[in-house]
Amino acid sequence: MSATQQTAHQPERRFAVRIRIAVPPEGFGSQLGQMIEWLDANSGAGSWSMTPSGTSGVVNDALAIYFGDSALARAFVSRWCIGCRIEI
Repeated sequence: MSATQQTAHQPERRFAVRIRIAVPPEGFGSQLGQMIEWLDANSGAGSWSMTPSGTSGVVNDALAIYFGDSALARAFVSRWCIGCRIEI
């Protein structure tokens, strides 16, 4: 396994919960910064992680956010994933 692959798998081992979010065709714009601010304010820096989570070989079409507990993941989904399909 390459160093890049190992780095990508580190959050999966460290955090119990992962959500995947599709990146809109136009990108997140300023919303990404707002999501990061929300994550830091509600869970503290270091208690979550965000990585690319591409599907179908496209690197930047989705991102994964990892959480230490499901309550924080639910709060994030309630706040930011309005009108989206949720898969468990």
